[in-house]
Amino acid sequence: MTVYKLFSGVRLIYNDIFTVGGEASQAVTGDVLEVSFCCGGRSEYRRSRHCYYLAEGGYIIRRCSAGDEGAAYPTGQYSGVTLLVDMDTEFEGFSELFDGAEEVPRLLSERLGQELYISALRDSAEHIFRELWECREKASAGLMRIKVIELLMALGELDMGTSQAKEHRLTDEQAELAERVCRFAIDNMNEHYTIAQLAKMTRVSQTKLKSCFRMVYGCSLYAYMRRQKMYTAAELLRTTDRNILDIAVDCGYDNGSKFAKAFRDVMGRSPRDYRKYKGVRMEHFAVRKAEQPV
Repeated sequence: MTVYKLFSGVRLIYNDIFTVGGEASQAVTGDVLEVSFCCGGRSEYRRSRHCYYLAEGGYIIRRCSAGDEGAAYPTGQYSGVTLLVDMDTEFEGFSELFDGAEEVPRLLSERLGQELYISALRDSAEHIFRELWECREKASAGLMRIKVIELLMALGELDMGTSQAKEHRLTDEQAELAERVCRFAIDNMNEHYTIAQLAKMTRVSQTKLKSCFRMVYGCSLYAYMRRQKMYTAAELLRTTDRNILDIAVDCGYDNGSKFAKAFRDVMGRSPRDYRKYKGVRMEHFAVRKAEQPV
């Protein structure tokens, strides 16, 4: 995480997160306006017994109070840009760029109220977010300040009634259903469970299970577990001398050729070559112990 303090009470944060367990970021400590853009991975925000999800290319605007939960990362992977504006400050320095700039954050906050705004559409704000992300390692503080003001002004023109928050949310119970199934599948990755079996175990319809899982993790259970199995196999290849076929069995494959193909598809090289070169990079997804999801 890289933090730039651009104005009094205004921080621009670049996140590149790989975490095990989907840990949440720190809780909010004051009256803050947060604007976050997702460049990759997935983030989760909880409010009023609902969970809201942000995927690549989307952004969220929310007003936070002391004690509100920070974002969580259900896949363990996230990169993005966050703007935090402390609403208790006077925004010194804004007016140096142009007259009236210091009023922009307050006007945006007033229009938002206590609602969440989520957009997954390409618009002028999304373009500015991407410019901020692409210049993160070479931009001057002066350019970042200009881009932040430009971003806040673009967001101030939004029609808050166009928020897609309802299309990107689950109830707490629905999110917990997906998380329980995910933990169970990971703890039993040497076995193969169909959606029908898991739905029966959790006493929900297959359609509900599939839609809840996709909302939380951004893909099907099959795709998620295939990737998770290959990450687990890669870690074993790097850190142990175990036979490759034994590792394949532990990851639910009794056919060495199918395991090798799946591993190459996910990791970019064969298991043997990966072990030989000790891998290039391990990217972790959420791995948490669980009981049977009933």
